[in-house]
Amino acid sequence: MRPSSSFAFFYLSMAAVIFALMLETGYLAAASTELDIAVVSSRLEYEESRKKGLLLVHRNYKQQLQGLIERQLKANDLKGANVVRSEMESIDLRIKALESDEWLSWNDLWAGTELPDNSGRIGQTVLGARRNFREQVKKGLVILNRRYLENYGGLQQKYMANADLFNANAINESREALAEELKAIQSSHASPFDDTSPSDVVELLERENHHRWNILKGKWDLAPHRLTGSGDSRIVYHQEIRVPFTLTYEFRVREGMRPRVYVGPFIIANNGYVRQIVLFPRKDGQDAFLYELDDKHKVRFEVERTTVKLFVDDKLIEQREEGIDEELTSIMFSGGDGWSPGTTEYSKIQIR
Repeated sequence: MRPSSSFAFFYLSMAAVIFALMLETGYLAAASTELDIAVVSSRLEYEESRKKGLLLVHRNYKQQLQGLIERQLKANDLKGANVVRSEMESIDLRIKALESDEWLSWNDLWAGTELPDNSGRIGQTVLGARRNFREQVKKGLVILNRRYLENYGGLQQKYMANADLFNANAINESREALAEELKAIQSSHASPFDDTSPSDVVELLERENHHRWNILKGKWDLAPHRLTGSGDSRIVYHQEIRVPFTLTYEFRVREGMRPRVYVGPFIIANNGYVRQIVLFPRKDGQDAFLYELDDKHKVRFEVERTTVKLFVDDKLIEQREEGIDEELTSIMFSGGDGWSPGTTEYSKIQIR
């Protein structure tokens, strides 16, 4: 819990705030008048601004979710309404915590609840709404933290110029806390999945993840260790995936020449009249990996916010100085298309 920053209780809470700050900085023996009022007021001002901003974004998101529930109920989709409700209940808990002056860290704000199994299209709608909500929280905190880093820096310079070591250290502690959170916000999480995921590596073809696959067209055989698409075929795997992440898989083309994997704006694909794997959109002078029917090859696609790298059989095929800066909600696989309705086998599909 953080102390209240209400003006009505400002002076009543001042003594408690000063005492807590002395404990944190190891200056318990110092007199209370040594802590400059600007240090305390700037911290309280930051916390109040943070609280108001987070409450605004959370309440707007809750209102959006309420609208989704109403639409699902009007469409006689009780199951879909309950999927949205599970998300809204978690947001409700955060709103109550913020209203009670409870401090929510960046990890608390980033965490997302696992949606119910077989949530279908409405689940993807919720994930998309959650992604936009998180982006608003992220942008707001980045702006706020940068502003107060600058403010705290000015105060620190003033105290240092006045040879006031006690207050210079006190405000520096606040600066370091903001800088640490800012670093965590900008790098997000190492894991590409929700915090509720039991592992940082997900096997897309494990039976427990079969409910996440949705056939768009063509014939597909989904087995625990193999995915085979025939004809003009596409299938989508649904899961919220955070950047950075690495996608790996093996493929074997039985017929035709159209193995394709769609990852955000990029396609790892065969196009044209030659059996080759390239990264689309294709660039001039780009390398390609040549393959033959019935040969098995391993693909690794490393995704960052500013770069991507494509490897085939551990050989670097393409590196781009452009990446994916938003979470993904799905990855699509193709076994063939209308021009070349072949058969492609995929195996060992992992995201980490």
